[in-house]
Amino acid sequence: MQLFAISLALATVVGPVEAGSIYSRFGIGIPRYYVSARAFAMGGAGIAVASNTSLNYINPAVLSYFNVTMIDASVFAEKTDVLVPNARGEFSNTVFNGFMALVPVKKGYVVSFGLQPYSFVSYDFSSPLETDDFLATQSLIGEGSLTRGFLKLGVGITHWLRLGIGADFYLGRIKRTWRFFYDTPGYEPSRDAASSSILGMSGHAGLLFDFGKKLKLGATVTLPASLRSSTEIRYIFNETEEISSNSIGLPFSQVYGIAFAPIANFEFVADYSMQSWGSIAPENMFGTEAVNTYQASVGFEILPSLKRTAPFYKRMRFRAGAKMSKLPYLDINGEEIDEKFLTFGFSLPHAPNHSVLDFGFEYGKRGEASVNTAEEDIFRFVLSITSGEKWFVRRD
Repeated sequence: MQLFAISLALATVVGPVEAGSIYSRFGIGIPRYYVSARAFAMGGAGIAVASNTSLNYINPAVLSYFNVTMIDASVFAEKTDVLVPNARGEFSNTVFNGFMALVPVKKGYVVSFGLQPYSFVSYDFSSPLETDDFLATQSLIGEGSLTRGFLKLGVGITHWLRLGIGADFYLGRIKRTWRFFYDTPGYEPSRDAASSSILGMSGHAGLLFDFGKKLKLGATVTLPASLRSSTEIRYIFNETEEISSNSIGLPFSQVYGIAFAPIANFEFVADYSMQSWGSIAPENMFGTEAVNTYQASVGFEILPSLKRTAPFYKRMRFRAGAKMSKLPYLDINGEEIDEKFLTFGFSLPHAPNHSVLDFGFEYGKRGEASVNTAEEDIFRFVLSITSGEKWFVRRD
């Protein structure tokens, strides 16, 4: 389609840039991988972490440890500095990051449900155009997201084996608008606007091997999905409209993790995830060629004191980590786009019954100007509130 061809042409933009990520113009945007606010501060690793204060958005098997009702909600803030040839841009935004509620059914059985962003599209950049006949400016604006709703069941099979399954529901809308403004009198401005609605479902499963307090191993798989997409394109200049239907593909993914606690107040975690985006044809990704991706994450957590009577700051948990990953898209030069981040954070116990405030921070870089044309310096912040209490307790 003309609109998506223009987005690639504008990739060598030399005018103003304002974007969440200039790379979010590809496909369904930038995918999000989020286990929990606790994991966010540890390089994103945490599918094998069994915690009584942190709900796991990826591995449903871990949820079976909870015996009280839990609610988790978080917000996500991001500031991005974008560098492209002859121009710089800056973007900042704060959005909903996720919500989950968990209810124990009986000992070792829990049900949970919630919402979580799956991918984001956010960019706005422009480029001047000069010919013998006129001067003009063309711009491309994109916005939208794909959201995942889920329903999970976690089961404790034995003291050393936990299983979980989940159903995923995807809903989203992505808008792309191309505008052409003439700086020379006598010409009328033009605009093409495309709006794509996306709907579908998939499923996932997870397991956890519990070898005691010191070692746990986890794994999850997410099934591939074919989502229904309906795209409406309006050509403002000639007042025509075009509606088409297509399918959008999501990949098969697998994640493996380890949590190792050599002593009671220290835990080391590591995750490795793989997603087969390369199996999705360009026509099922808004004309974008996708490639297989990975994310390698490591981190640790320190709890200064295990005593409940210890000073407040000694009951805080301190975390740090790092991660490397690759986007599922190639840049306009056909090169892969890498990401590297350092992370840190801490938690504040704010009430009894498994209630905490979690703070997570990331700083890193996406792409390289010398290789990918565009380079982004990114700072992210997540604040999560998790609270738990016993429900349905009979009082005499």
